[in-house]
Amino acid sequence: MKDIGLNHVLDQLRIMTPYGREQLQAVKPYSIDRLSNLKRVLEDQELMISSLSASPQIYDHIEREFCRIKDIKGSIKRCKNQGVLDDIELFEIKLFAIYGENIRKHYESLDLSIEDVCFQDLEPVIDLLDPEKKRFATFSIYDAYSDELKKAREKKRDIEKLLYNENDSERSEELKQERSKLVEEEEQLEGEIRIHLSQQLQQYGERLEENVISIGLLDLYTAKARLAIEKGCSKPLFQEGIQLEMVRGRHPYIEDLLQEEGKTITPINIDLKAGTNAITGPNMGGKSVTLRTIALNALLAHMGFFVFADTLRLSCFDFIHLLADHLESIKGGLSTFGGEIVKFNEYMKDIKRSRGLVLIDEFASGTNPYEGKLLVKSLMEYLQRFNTISVFITHFDGVVGAGVNHYRVIGLKHVNFNELIDQGNNDSKYRLKLIQSLMDYRLEPVENEENVPKDGLNIATLLGLDSEIIEIAKAHYLKEVQFCGKETEKDA
Repeated sequence: MKDIGLNHVLDQLRIMTPYGREQLQAVKPYSIDRLSNLKRVLEDQELMISSLSASPQIYDHIEREFCRIKDIKGSIKRCKNQGVLDDIELFEIKLFAIYGENIRKHYESLDLSIEDVCFQDLEPVIDLLDPEKKRFATFSIYDAYSDELKKAREKKRDIEKLLYNENDSERSEELKQERSKLVEEEEQLEGEIRIHLSQQLQQYGERLEENVISIGLLDLYTAKARLAIEKGCSKPLFQEGIQLEMVRGRHPYIEDLLQEEGKTITPINIDLKAGTNAITGPNMGGKSVTLRTIALNALLAHMGFFVFADTLRLSCFDFIHLLADHLESIKGGLSTFGGEIVKFNEYMKDIKRSRGLVLIDEFASGTNPYEGKLLVKSLMEYLQRFNTISVFITHFDGVVGAGVNHYRVIGLKHVNFNELIDQGNNDSKYRLKLIQSLMDYRLEPVENEENVPKDGLNIATLLGLDSEIIEIAKAHYLKEVQFCGKETEKDA
């Protein structure tokens, strides 16, 4: 599913280590057969949120160490494969061990038990690479590794002092040759020490790898917890049966856009059932946003994230599909309608073999209205048979049949358009903002089958469509629907 806002959520995660980014890239939706794993991840996330709220300073310390962590997986792999590490690789492993130990000690002070976050003691690695026990963030082949090396370096320094003060050219040449032999000896001894250190580090290869994983998971969990706290997210509740109930659900991208304008989002309350569900209402009523809000929060829940809602109760699904805006089909030579058919055929394979969530935005709007209406009505009737939640957004009248769970955007049905039209300000931008301010984006259940409310002519009038066109349109409307939006006796 593209363009539902997932990237907007992921981009707000404050992940600080290369290992945390790897863990994020590996996150995939959990399927029904892994529901127990998903619940455990959510429980761990809940623990992390409580811990972060209770001990923010400790997490600040941990995150400072996160900022220092570099990717050393290549060096660990070479070490485990019996390669000889160079000074830079040894230096990076030493730093990783020092910073990793700081993280481990801070984490253990939290008395927090997150499955798969299992730090191993890396003090032996630090001791190996820091024989002088100074714990400096540096590395070299220290004198402490070998008495022979220490003596060779001392001799080399003594000769360098003599060479510095020597004026006799023959004696200088002798000193240079003697120094060259000591340099060769020094390099040979350093090489032997690198081999020894690399061999010694092999026994800690798995410890290093386990800490790589633990740092990545802790980084990801911390970032998810911070986001959940900052955005007021809640733990999704997975239930038996087939359902999706959202209380005060929000779309984070739209919410952030509105906050920049000093506005607040209208939360969504909806209770979806197995079979067919429908959402109807006027243009500009936020129906597509509603669909994407459902899709995004359901997907986040299946990925082990807290959701942008006060409450989200849902089933565990094997698939979540959104059928909308198939521009890729147009590029491939299909019409929008053709692309919808191709995609829907793919979705039907999943619908027939398992259970899931299918969200369909204005199906068949790209074909003629009469055939489109019949196709949508047929699809709604057909999808009633399956243990999948299907949600349709449609403008077609008379397609919501018996047994369909029907919601409608309240929209502008309480607005007196005549009063608005009589107002003196005819600026279209002003009136567009006025419509947006008056639009009631809340959903209300529809108990009995009703035609879709027709606010289109009213909106077109308010936005200044030529009055002659409006009068012609009114004449056509009156044959079927009164201008105020109520059905005529003939239609009733």
